[in-house]
Amino acid sequence: MNRNLDKDDIRDASDLLTHIDGGEKRTDLNETAVQAFDRWYAKRERIHREADALYEQLYARYEVSVDTILDDGYEQRLWRILHDVNSLLLEEEQFFGYFYLQMGHEVRLDMKNAFGVAMKQGQYVLYVNPFILLRQPPDVMKDGIKREVLHVISNHLERSKELSERFQKRAVHMAMDMIVNDYLDHVSRDATTVSNMNARYGLELKRFRTVEYYAKAIDKVMKTKPELFVAVDDVEQVVAMEFDEAFSHDIWDESDPIDTAMMDKITERYINSASKGELSGYVKSLVHTFQQTQRSLPWYFYLKKLIGKVASGRKKTTMRRNRRQPERIELAGTLRNHKANVWVALDMSGSITDIEFTAALEQVLQIVRTYNHRITVVECDNEVRRSYTMEDVRDVKTRLDVRGATAFSPVISLANREKVDLLVYFTDGKGEVRLKESPKGYRILWVLTGEHPQLSISQPFGIVRELGYVGVDETQDIDEFVRMSNRGGFSMSNQEI
Repeated sequence: MNRNLDKDDIRDASDLLTHIDGGEKRTDLNETAVQAFDRWYAKRERIHREADALYEQLYARYEVSVDTILDDGYEQRLWRILHDVNSLLLEEEQFFGYFYLQMGHEVRLDMKNAFGVAMKQGQYVLYVNPFILLRQPPDVMKDGIKREVLHVISNHLERSKELSERFQKRAVHMAMDMIVNDYLDHVSRDATTVSNMNARYGLELKRFRTVEYYAKAIDKVMKTKPELFVAVDDVEQVVAMEFDEAFSHDIWDESDPIDTAMMDKITERYINSASKGELSGYVKSLVHTFQQTQRSLPWYFYLKKLIGKVASGRKKTTMRRNRRQPERIELAGTLRNHKANVWVALDMSGSITDIEFTAALEQVLQIVRTYNHRITVVECDNEVRRSYTMEDVRDVKTRLDVRGATAFSPVISLANREKVDLLVYFTDGKGEVRLKESPKGYRILWVLTGEHPQLSISQPFGIVRELGYVGVDETQDIDEFVRMSNRGGFSMSNQEI
């Protein structure tokens, strides 16, 4: 399988030097630079020849017996080629090269992508399908490694689970590839890019948008034009020979179940070990964003976790896709069947504004919308002044004009009698030091308002977060913030924590 390099495979010499050195084209190269380029080019050509030869030999073995394809030292030859590819990364962008060296490496012949990544036994494992990988030019192989690392540090393995509850999983995976591929210089012709998706599905999507923007658009087309997304999943297929975007990230689902906080710690360890020397601009922004979000997650992140533990029992619903077959929209999904009794208490003596409180209630409604819930708004200061149920943000009443002292115990006592499942308490935190009675059978999420808030209670019986989290606005996608910083919209270092 001998192929001549075309314009998409390799740039001319001056462009390659521009790519390597990051400077303008030069015609007055000194002898040392020319020799360095010759060595780089020779290595790239050697990788290309060895990959071609290995592919032909593996294919011949495949036609004889699938079980022995990688025996007799052929797997070792594959990893030597890939390690040589990674050496190119170490010369150009060390972060990705060092990240690769920390990962486990395994072959997956049934994977419908050249690369895949999953969390296994406390480490990230990079999977490789040689029948797809070895037909790619070295530059595409190199950027394939970068793609998987970018998925990891963008937290896509975890975020895809949440987004797949709102959009079809395939749409989410395609959207995440569209985001990541924008960072790469070399992608295969069938890669999931914005331009390819526009051409393939008749869309007019813009570049540098959020994951949700792309996922929503693709999800809509999948519903209105399902014939364009027919996927043939051959479960009997032992060896996948072609890339298929419909199944390209299925391996994410094979990750070991692991606590989000633990996964973040593992990712951070990989990032710290890979951060040697000066990071390129977009990598620095991604790493900074990851670190910011781990240090201070917003209050509604914890509400999502708590509300999920409140509800129990399940019922059929068309509002959510079937988890086993999400692409089949005619199959009903399931919802938890318990009617969650959620109270939202507002300390009227606190510093939260009407606009802030209404916006917070919108967040609450958005989070609990898929549960069978009842929301009760409780207005209070040193006593409970008023309570009413709410089904929509339009049900929010104008606050009473009362500004007394603050006491938390009256709300806790009433919640105990009313068998509340979860209490979200908006307050400036300035009340009694000890509650008169403890919460019975429910958790409290304290959301503190104002400047430098601090909860006066010594034992809060729940989670304490601040309303004014602005490090990364998660109502907007993280990827958009990274792009804004790359385009000079603002500096991530200027954001408050």
